Amino acid sequence: MQSLRVPGDVASLADALAAGPDEIVIDGTVEATDLVIDRPVHIRAAAEGATLRGAGTRVARLRGDVRLTDLRIVNDQGHGLRIEAGAPHLSGCTIQVRQTALGVHGTSRPVLRSVQVERCGTGLLVTDTAAPDVDTLVIVASGGGMVFRDDAMGGIRQCAIVSGSFAAVEVRGQAAPVFEGLAIPAAGTGALFIHEDAAPRFIELLVQRSGIASVELTGRSRATLRQVRLEHAGGSGLFIHGHAAPVISAVEIVHSALAGVEVAEAARPTVEQLTVEQAGGSGLFLRGTAGGTWRGVRLQKLAAAGVEAAEQADPTVDGLTIQDPQGSGLFIHDRAAGTWLDVQVRGATLASVEASGAAHPELERVALFGGADAAIRVLDDATAEVLEARISHHLRAAADVGGRGRLHLEDSRVQDSRGGGLRVAGQGQATLVGVDMADCGGDAAVVTDEGRLRWERGGADAPVKAVDGAVVSLVGVSLPRATATGGATLTQA
Repeated sequence: MQSLRVPGDVASLADALAAGPDEIVIDGTVEATDLVIDRPVHIRAAAEGATLRGAGTRVARLRGDVRLTDLRIVNDQGHGLRIEAGAPHLSGCTIQVRQTALGVHGTSRPVLRSVQVERCGTGLLVTDTAAPDVDTLVIVASGGGMVFRDDAMGGIRQCAIVSGSFAAVEVRGQAAPVFEGLAIPAAGTGALFIHEDAAPRFIELLVQRSGIASVELTGRSRATLRQVRLEHAGGSGLFIHGHAAPVISAVEIVHSALAGVEVAEAARPTVEQLTVEQAGGSGLFLRGTAGGTWRGVRLQKLAAAGVEAAEQADPTVDGLTIQDPQGSGLFIHDRAAGTWLDVQVRGATLASVEASGAAHPELERVALFGGADAAIRVLDDATAEVLEARISHHLRAAADVGGRGRLHLEDSRVQDSRGGGLRVAGQGQATLVGVDMADCGGDAAVVTDEGRLRWERGGADAPVKAVDGAVVSLVGVSLPRATATGGATLTQA
């Protein structure tokens, strides 16, 4: 094996490359400006601190299976390395540059092991169909940490990024890299920005602080996120919009300045096992025509509603637990709808479930406990269908229907609601089927104004009252008494 030492055997790295050795040993600091390395060669440090220092656009272009080992790569004005072809191997290297530390292009397949980028504008830029194989990479960037675009791929394992004015990781085009074990201690803006038609995968992601939303998914992207923890987001923890359709599982979001998760426009995520704690807004905020499928969602210690669904949002939710929201548990308004299954709300400061505007949600298997307001409130022109509800320990009515709202409550039980069972006012309408009420702190039902109540099957240990122009129909309902006053109509069968 032929080995040359620089300086020593030859004066410069360019001279050493021209001689065609198998190995080049760097001793001290060696100038390397816009070099082209297009043949197999091993360039290594003679001792700690050995440096390739560039003074131009970049230090070197790598077009062959070159190996760089234990070197410092420095360029105070330009880029570090541009990898254009082959499978270069970098191991134990440290990079300090002003612009891009590592550019990976063409069809190259570089291997990066234990590389530290201590200073740069952008840490790693991957384009075309390049696919780096990365294990243990640390990046500190004044701009962005990593950018994947075009049809780039690659495997990125056990990496850490601190970014400045751009996202720690941006993936765009049709790029589809796979990240495993990514830690982002701090991102000056967002941690992840995934857009266009990108389809990256993130497994075991930790974001400890971000200036805006921790993760933003937009365009027609199809990202996969699994085993994720997002902490101290300056905006939402997750912001999903456009036509994005990510697959997300086992995600924890703690301390977000805004909503834990915001979904907008026509986004359709598939989410399983989501926990949001201590959000500065709602736990989950859906708007536009957003929807998606959500399973196993836990929301707690929230500064606003547990879930807010607005505009024309229409999600399918199966398994939702909301604890101590500073507002409603579920707040569904405008023309939002949704199918909500296995819902539990505890400790809401406003109605546990509120539907207003022209909302029309469907809820099934619902447990509402310990609220400071009504359990269910339906207002304006909203329609709510609630099946198999268990309602207890609310300070106001179990159900409150006003405006032109319509409530269908079926196969449900109300217990220990201090404000009574049902209140219907305005032109509201309520239909109860198979509903039982016990130990309510007032009347089982009070219907006033032009309100309508039809109650079939069930019963209560408190009376029903119809007042003014109200119309009440009771069929097969067991009550201590029912009365009509002020021109109200009451029928019993």
